[in-house]
Amino acid sequence: MPYATCAPAQAEDPDRRAGMQADCIPAELVARLVGLGHAGEVELQAGRGEWFCALELARRRPERSAALLAPFVATGWWTAARAMAELLEGQGRVAVLRDWGRPR
Repeated sequence: MPYATCAPAQAEDPDRRAGMQADCIPAELVARLVGLGHAGEVELQAGRGEWFCALELARRRPERSAALLAPFVATGWWTAARAMAELLEGQGRVAVLRDWGRPR
């Protein structure tokens, strides 16, 4: 059963939608799916713009955290930018953060 996306690019107010988990796969369900071995499905949904899927995978796969969250950060969504900054800082990958902030 496909879920509607809560991707910031398609949401009027992504902070409100994510906070209410409206039209999103709930964070608790995402964690449970990964815990039960369904990381492949969670990754598929993350690629379709499911914020909580991307966030959970970014937490569990530090080497891919920047790539998983980049599409959300690119929309200018502050929640995504903050989550990515916190994850990368916690991983000691501050250089990646510096590169993100530079104009291209």
